Amino acid sequence: MKKQHPVKKENKRSLPSVKKTSPATADDAMTDAFINEVTDDVKNDNLKAFWKRYGVYVVLAVAIGVSAAVSFESVKSWYNAKFQRQTENYIAAVYTPDLNDAKNTLEKIASDTNGIYSELARIQIANILFEQNKNDEAVAVLEELSADSSLDETIQSLATLKLAAYKVDFAPQAEIQTLLAPLAGSDSVFKPLAQDLLAMSAIQNGNIEQARTIYADLLQSEHISENFRTRIQDMLSALSDL
Repeated sequence: MKKQHPVKKENKRSLPSVKKTSPATADDAMTDAFINEVTDDVKNDNLKAFWKRYGVYVVLAVAIGVSAAVSFESVKSWYNAKFQRQTENYIAAVYTPDLNDAKNTLEKIASDTNGIYSELARIQIANILFEQNKNDEAVAVLEELSADSSLDETIQSLATLKLAAYKVDFAPQAEIQTLLAPLAGSDSVFKPLAQDLLAMSAIQNGNIEQARTIYADLLQSEHISENFRTRIQDMLSALSDL
C-alpha cells in the first residue's frame, strides 16, 4: 500500500485536474493549451525535417540575396560614376573652343555606348559642321537622325526641327510639311515649334493666308510661353500688312 500510495497521489494530481475541467470555460482553456502544445511539437518536428531537407538551400538563398544586394549597390555606384563621367566629357566637348578638337571628342562619344549622350553628340557634330560651312555633311547627319525611329524620341524630334529650320529658307513647302508632319500633327511638346516652322515655310513660299491661319491656331494653344505668344502676335501684325 505504501508503495502504491505515491502512485495514487500522482493519479490524484492528474485526474482531479481533468475532473475539475467540467465547467465549459475550463474545458476550453484545457483544450486550447493541449492543442497549442501539440501544435508546437508538430511545428518543431516539421521545422527539423524541413531544415534537414532544405537547410542548405535556405542558406544558399540568403547568401545569394545578400550578394545580389551588394552587387546592386556596386552596379548603381558604377552607373552613377559612369553617368557623371559621360556628362563631364560631353560638356567639355561642347565648350571646347577649337571646333576640330570638339568634333573629334564628340565623335568619340558618339561612337561609344554612351546612351543618350551618343545621340546628343551627333546633333552637336551637325552644329559644328554648320559652323565649319560643311552644310551637306551637317544635313546628312541630321537626316540620318531624323529618320532613325530607334532613337530617343526627343533626340529624333530635335534633329527633325533643326533640319527643318535649316531647310525652311529654300526647300519646297511640301518637303517641309512632310518632314514636320509627325510633330505638327501630334501632341508632342515640340508641336508649337513645328507649326511655327510650317508658317515660316508658308511665308517663304508666298502662302501668306496659310501662315496667318497657322499662327492664329497657335495663339489658341495653352502650351506656349508668353514670349512665344508675343512673337506670334508680332508675326500676325507683320502679316496683316501683306
